[in-house]
Amino acid sequence: DTSSGATIDAETYQAVFLTNDQIYFGRLKNISPNYLVLSDVYYVKINESGTGQLVKLGAIEPHGPKNEMIINQDHILFWENLKVDSPVVKTIQNMQLQK
Repeated sequence: DTSSGATIDAETYQAVFLTNDQIYFGRLKNISPNYLVLSDVYYVKINESGTGQLVKLGAIEPHGPKNEMIINQDHILFWENLKVDSPVVKTIQNMQLQK
């Protein structure tokens, strides 16, 4: 099934909007007709003052997930390719450089 995989831009990150109002950023890949895998995953965590901070999946969660999510397509409202110069992509690149 290449219909949904054909438009994923492998050169950049995607924003994935889920039915539970969560938004994740990462590299999206079609792995089956029903599932997508999101790797190199980031999301925005809102702190007490109401400002958002980009967090790498697995960095702060107590259950220690790997930095990868397998997502049932039924739970995806939509996803978007991000521009290479988008603020989110720039922030991710800066976070990776600091490692």
